[in-house]
Amino acid sequence: MNARTLGSLSGRVFSHKGRSSNAKTSAAVQLVTVVMVVLFWSPQVDAYPQDKIYFAFLDWQLVQLTQAITKNPVIPLSAPKAVQGKAVQDGMSLADYKRDVEQAAAIHYRWRVEAARYNNGEIDRATYEAAIKNSSADYLSLYNKWWAAGRRSDFERDYQQRLNAMGWPVRPPKVVQGMPSADYKRDVEQAADLEFRKGQFRSDYENKEIDAATEDKSIKALDAVLTRLNEKWRVAGRGNEFRRDCMQQLRVVAIAHQSHPQPWRIPSGNLFAYTMVALLLLALGLAREIGPFGLDNADPFTIRSGWSTYQVYASTGTVLSPTKSEVVKTHVSGGGNNQPVSISTSTSIHDRFFIRENNGVERAVYLTNVDVALREGHQVSAAWSIRKGQKSGDYFLVRNHSTWNVDFVDSVVKSMLQPAIWLMLPMIFIALSMGAASVHMRISHLFALMSNDNTAASLIALFTAIVGVPVAFLIAYCIIADLRVRRLKRHVAAKLLPIFDKRATEQIAMPLGAAATPS
Repeated sequence: MNARTLGSLSGRVFSHKGRSSNAKTSAAVQLVTVVMVVLFWSPQVDAYPQDKIYFAFLDWQLVQLTQAITKNPVIPLSAPKAVQGKAVQDGMSLADYKRDVEQAAAIHYRWRVEAARYNNGEIDRATYEAAIKNSSADYLSLYNKWWAAGRRSDFERDYQQRLNAMGWPVRPPKVVQGMPSADYKRDVEQAADLEFRKGQFRSDYENKEIDAATEDKSIKALDAVLTRLNEKWRVAGRGNEFRRDCMQQLRVVAIAHQSHPQPWRIPSGNLFAYTMVALLLLALGLAREIGPFGLDNADPFTIRSGWSTYQVYASTGTVLSPTKSEVVKTHVSGGGNNQPVSISTSTSIHDRFFIRENNGVERAVYLTNVDVALREGHQVSAAWSIRKGQKSGDYFLVRNHSTWNVDFVDSVVKSMLQPAIWLMLPMIFIALSMGAASVHMRISHLFALMSNDNTAASLIALFTAIVGVPVAFLIAYCIIADLRVRRLKRHVAAKLLPIFDKRATEQIAMPLGAAATPS
């Protein structure tokens, strides 16, 4: 029900007694309308905890009321006879107009003050409604006066401007007798501590550290004490203030809790099981990595790579039909959606030759990006490795006995000796679980940063797991692979090359080379 409907109803009730148009009766009916509007809307003050929202709404309602009174044809409002026919009447001068504007603005400001007092708990609802009713008649009298004078719009505009210049009333916190500040402060701190403990119980439940029944029982016990504290200060007229101070103290408690070093705790629930699986995989991978890598001490034709074994084969003989070629590849990208075109080229060197062994067997050798320096008639040895359980392998060494040069195929050597790349996955998962445990949250929360109090710690843990661990692993990966390759080359130079040189001198093909075929 709006103000216009109330005005119409009051007009219809009055019309049953006769349609009188005298100003006195009309003002009385309009006063009834104002009182009905105030009674209808006064309960709404509780729905507007912020005074300015309610005040703006009340001002808007009064504007609607005046428009409804003006447009209502049931109760015609006529100007007082004393005013008609005179350009200037007593009480209608410029000074009177300014005085009435100030008075109307003061009435509205008193309404704001009463609303602020009510919201602050200084007065009850009955006192608030009575104050509004008493001043409504004064405002309506001023409004009717200047409406009859034909200056309604000017009057509304000027008193609203004056009201806006007066600002909004601010009430100091209410001082409650019998409630000392120490008691209030103690209750605020207790309530904040209870709210913080509720959050801890919820976090423990999400981390599977307690079951649902324990969480529900604990939170209900805390809520019982919180309800008693809130009711205590609501009755004292400081309910809103108490809740506000409690939330501020809760933030202080959370920040203080975050600033203290938190004890690391073991992941629980499914996270614990997954972490154990990741730890087991990591342990197995590390056990492989600490195994022997390089030539076997007892057999120089065996290469150890952790749990894997490679058998070395070689062919020694004379070079036939050597060829060298370069392949240039052009890569073009971009060009779509007005993007610039990017062109790049790459060059690869391909060597191809045959080795005729002393027994007449010829073997074809294909090498890429090695750039072997040889010509037809040179004596060379080409070695390849075959992993245990497989039937072929790749060349990894070419020894030119005529020039005494040694060329390693580094890509093949690294593929035999490099660490297992899959070890990065369990490392990342373990870092995530440990990081989540260190900031006391779930891994999903760690990714989403859902905990406002632990945002900084979450970012550090997330950065460490997603960026720090892979970068550290790749650095260690490259360093370890390079060290293993260097060690293998030293072992080959010390153990295999003397054997190849001796075979080339004797022009005898190695028996191992005759029994295997490289890829």
